[in-house]
Formats: sequence, structure tokens, C-alpha cells
Amino acid sequence: MTYSIHALISATSILLPFGIGWTVRNSFNYAARLFWVYIIFLTLVQLGMIWMAGMRVTNIWVLNLMIPIQSAWLLYLLYHWDKRTSVVSYILAGFLTIAVVWIISTFIMGGLQELNFIALSIQCVIISILCLMTLYGLTESQKGIIHQNERFWFILGLLLYFAGTSLFYTLGTVLVDNTTRPVWIIHSIMNICANLLYSWGFLCLSRQ
Repeated sequence: MTYSIHALISATSILLPFGIGWTVRNSFNYAARLFWVYIIFLTLVQLGMIWMAGMRVTNIWVLNLMIPIQSAWLLYLLYHWDKRTSVVSYILAGFLTIAVVWIISTFIMGGLQELNFIALSIQCVIISILCLMTLYGLTESQKGIIHQNERFWFILGLLLYFAGTSLFYTLGTVLVDNTTRPVWIIHSIMNICANLLYSWGFLCLSRQ
């Protein structure tokens, strides 16, 4: 996987929430600290993949390995943000579904060297649905002050990214066609917007 200019900007935009998170780290609550660890993880992965691409080393396997790891971490976060019994059961079912699909599809594809569009599509759909459920619970419990809550911006960023990219991964056979550059540009823009929302969420912590 190589990087175009827009993809490079998109990948490095993760440095913005990483940097802002570092400056407000003394204001972190437990959930915010968990989310910042997630941002650190993404930062290391993105920088590592950029380095691998520059060295002409295949990095598709990194994206495939990220699917269960990223899913587990995000669903653990959503659990801390919304502990309603019904939501918790959906979170557990969501992770088990992603894990089973990832294992089966990886086996069918014969390894990690081909981008696993099937597992990525399922991951995006499930996380999007769970983000919507968590966002609904948050708006119900914090009416009137929702825009001051860092969780609102974190979840909104996750929802934007995963809901937006679910269509792209579902159309995986189209995405691998180099003639569809505009699709990847839109993907990059959504990723940048998500990182801006994460950054704003961290800024909300400094005002509390």
C-alpha cells in the first residue's frame, strides 16, 4: 500500500488529536485516557505504515491485524461510556461477530496479505450502530450540555469515520481500482474531519 499526497495528509492528521491530548493530559478522566491511548495506537500504526510504504514494504497485513485489536479497544471504550445493560449485550455480540467474521474471512483469503474488505465492512457497520446507540444514551442523560462533553465529540468522530468508510469497504472491489481516486480523496477528507472532532473533544476537557 503506497500513499498519495491526500492520503499522507490524512494519515498524519492523527498527530493533531495526539498533540492536543498530550497538552491536556492532566485533565483526563479514565475514559478520556483510554481514548488517548487509542489515539497513540493509531499514531504509531499510521507512522509505521508510512515508513513501510516508503521502504517499499508490504503493509496491508497491518490493516488486517488492526481489525480485531481496534474493534476490541473501541468496544471497550463504548462500554465505559454507556453501561446500559441492553447496550452492553450488543457490544459483546458485536465484538464476537467481528472476531468470527475476521477469522473466517482471513482463513478463506489465505492470510493477511490481501485487504480483508469483508471484515472491514462488518466492523464499520457494527461500530457505527453501537456509536449511534451510545450517542443516543449520552444525549438523553446530558440534555443541554452535550456539546461540552468530550465523549460527544469522540463518538461523533468515530461515527463519521466508520459510517462513512463502511460504504467504501463494502465496495472493496471498486476501491482497489486506481481510477477511482475521488473515492479515496473523500475517504481521506472524512478521516481528517474525524481527527478534528477528536481534537475538539480533547479541547473540551481543558475547559472543564
